[in-house]
Amino acid sequence: MSQFTKSSTVERLRAARDRRSAALGRRVEGRKGYAKMSPGLVRKPKRLRRASPRTGKRRSLREVAAELAHLGYMTNTGRSLAVNQVVRLLDA
Repeated sequence: MSQFTKSSTVERLRAARDRRSAALGRRVEGRKGYAKMSPGLVRKPKRLRRASPRTGKRRSLREVAAELAHLGYMTNTGRSLAVNQVVRLLDA
């Protein structure tokens, strides 16, 4: 009996997500990205990674992550961003 209840609940929730997604024209499930939660976080790494006009050198990805942590941009768990997260933000 409980398996039937679980499967019917899953079916109803899936149908509701599909209806809502069709109405909005995008998927409504999943975690919200940094672009929605913290738009400044998407712009900062690009600015920090750019070459300096004076020296022509760029900061390393680790230095960019450290500077973002210094500016107060942390993960949801309160840790500083990892290098691969900085790479993904730069590609966004």
